[in-house]
Amino acid sequence: GGSDAGNTTDSAASGDIFMSDSAADGLTADTVNKTPTFKQVYDDVLLKFGCTASLCHGAKSGDLAYFTDPKLAYDLVVNKASKVKACQFLPIVLPGKPETSVLYTKVKIGSKTCGGKMPIGSEGLPDTATKLIYDWILAGAPK
Repeated sequence: GGSDAGNTTDSAASGDIFMSDSAADGLTADTVNKTPTFKQVYDDVLLKFGCTASLCHGAKSGDLAYFTDPKLAYDLVVNKASKVKACQFLPIVLPGKPETSVLYTKVKIGSKTCGGKMPIGSEGLPDTATKLIYDWILAGAPK
C-alpha cells in the first residue's frame, strides 16, 4: 500500500496496480506491465522478501534445497508437486493456473491455502508482489 492518497484512482479499487503501490513495494510499472519471467519473480519477490534466506527456503524448508540458486529453483517449483505434508501432491507452480498453484495461494493475502501463509508469521505479501507471481504463472511460468 502506498501512502500517496492523491495517486489513488478508480483502478486501485479494482485491484489494478497504480504507481504509489508499485513504488512503495519497490516494483516499477515497467516490471509489472511486461510478461514477467522467473528471473523477475526471483529477483523482485523471492530475494527481496527473504524467501531464499536461511530461515526460510535457503535452509531446505519445503524441500526446496536449492532455492538459493535461481536456475535450480525454477526446476524445483514449476510442474512439481509440493512435498510439504499439508500441501502434498498440490502443484507448487502449475503454468497457466495461479489459483491452484501453492506458491501463489501461500503468499496472496486473503486466499485459502494448505498449511500456513508465507512469509512465516505474515498474512502474505503486498499486492504488487503477488500480482507479479500471478501474472508470471498465468503467462505460463516462463523462465
